[in-house]
Amino acid sequence: MTKQLKEILQTNEYNIVPRPLSSLIRLIHIEHNYNCIPPDNQPGIQSKRTLRQLVSSLHAEKNLGPLDFADLKEHVLRADVILRRLRRFLASKRRFIDFRPMSVLQEAIVQHLAAEMRCTTRFYDVQDGRRYLVAYRPGIGPNSFELRARQGDLSGDLNQTRMCLRKKKLKSHKKTQLDLRQMAEHSRRLGRKILEKFSAKYKAVRRNEET
Repeated sequence: MTKQLKEILQTNEYNIVPRPLSSLIRLIHIEHNYNCIPPDNQPGIQSKRTLRQLVSSLHAEKNLGPLDFADLKEHVLRADVILRRLRRFLASKRRFIDFRPMSVLQEAIVQHLAAEMRCTTRFYDVQDGRRYLVAYRPGIGPNSFELRARQGDLSGDLNQTRMCLRKKKLKSHKKTQLDLRQMAEHSRRLGRKILEKFSAKYKAVRRNEET
């Protein structure tokens, strides 16, 4: 029996500070190894302290030079934001989540946290030479069309699509011009008919006046 369990039993015996029974049962289970894992030993990030340890270990692993307290605090805050984004992502129905181009340390943080949540990650290149990271849900990866779209292999398809759109636009433009010409022709014919009718009526009125 450990010192912590003795203190709890003594506390409950003398009724100095009442302690919830569930806490005592949990500690007994831990003492007797009843397949109970303490929260501190569970996989995943549980507190800011562990985030600080994660940032420090990854920074040392990447050999990024000295890390002062201000930079460490900033990286811990960013790691907390990344962790919250990943948790919201897993709580949603989305297939993947994109992370904009980041520093080497932030990429390592995203990869580590995503791996703890059993998410797969993949890097994709950007046209300016940088790269961005995408995290996928557990058991889900990119399909072939998504890979082609993200890797920029759809240039031929895009050119073909642009040509089709240009042809459709040209046909539509020609049809519009034809419709406008037909409307103008109809307008001239209609104007001529109205003028002829008006002239005929005007001549008839003049004849009546003369007679």
